[in-house]
Amino acid sequence: MHASHSGIPARFLFFGLALIWLNAGCISSRRVEDYTFARSAICEVHDVPMKEKIVPQTYGMRRSGWILNLRCARQRLFPHAGEVYDTYACLASYERYARIHVCLECTTARQKWLVENPPAFEYDWQYLDYCDSLWRQFAQSYVRRN
Repeated sequence: MHASHSGIPARFLFFGLALIWLNAGCISSRRVEDYTFARSAICEVHDVPMKEKIVPQTYGMRRSGWILNLRCARQRLFPHAGEVYDTYACLASYERYARIHVCLECTTARQKWLVENPPAFEYDWQYLDYCDSLWRQFAQSYVRRN
């Protein structure tokens, strides 16, 4: 006679739990969404070669007027800046990081834009602080892993 739980033989319970444990052990904190696949490595704004970089990925960020202006500027002026990648999604994706193409001139243009268009409200400063802290945490953990 087999020991069972809710009518399920013990060997199936054990096998199922073993699969769950193995799967949980395979999930890595290095989950990376690849935004470079089948995309040009030449910046369409500055017409220069770009490098691949892994950056933290976030979602569900604030939607103030200043942040929307930043996003519009990003699309037009610095689409490949080296920064935290915001998916604009409402929910977190499985991937914690993004592999993106980074253009040094886009990164410089972003920094210039931020100086010329500083946030007016605490809410917007908190967004920038959050992204900066996420970037610092990522840099520290990435160095430890490599």
